[in-house]
Order: sequence, then C-alpha cells, then structure tokens
Amino acid sequence: MAQLKEGSVIKKATGDEVIATVNDIPTKVSQLENDKNYVTQEELGDAGYGDMLKSIYDTNDNGKVDIAELADNVPWTGITNKPSTFPPSSHNHSISDIAGLQETLDAKMGKGPLTWNDLKGV
Repeated sequence: MAQLKEGSVIKKATGDEVIATVNDIPTKVSQLENDKNYVTQEELGDAGYGDMLKSIYDTNDNGKVDIAELADNVPWTGITNKPSTFPPSSHNHSISDIAGLQETLDAKMGKGPLTWNDLKGV
C-alpha cells in the first residue's frame, strides 16, 4: 500500500472528484470530528437508545421497566385476540397444527435403553 504524502488527494473511485486531501486526515484523537452519517454514543443516549439504565427506565426501583407497568392496567376490552371465555376451555391440537413439530420430534433421540453409539456426538 502506498503511503500518502503531504499534498496528496483522495478521489472517488468512480471519477476525478476529490473527497479529501492528506491535510484533512486527522493524526490525533483530538482532531476527530463526528461525520454527519454517524452518531455518537452520547447522541444515542440522548435519543433514548443505548444502555438501559435502571435510573432512567425503572425510576420507582421496583424491578419493572416503567413503561411496561402500563400493561398492568390495560382494560379487558383493550385486549385483542383474546379467548371468548376465560380461562379458555380445554382443547387439543394435532401435531400438524403446529408448524415444524413433527420434524422436531423426529430429530429427537429415541427413548432408552441407550448404547454408547447412541450417545457419541450428543
């Protein structure tokens, strides 16, 4: 790889448009500036993203995210796709009602007694 020298320019691969010169490239951390296409950790935090701090998301210190506590107070009429009776009446499903269940069951190890060869690689 060629080393850039004072006065060198960096061009777009698709043409002659200069996008930077060697003088534009920072040589110290203190010279780094945030590009408009990226965000800093602080900007993420200010926007509500990033680490979930207990002091922010569980302000009453009860072990539950504050916004999740709203779910405790949803009226029964506000719940969609609920069963018509509660608790739901007893019922059964066939294996074919559950996508991929038969294949998952077929891939399981058989019931014992097991031999050493059955256990190798498990």
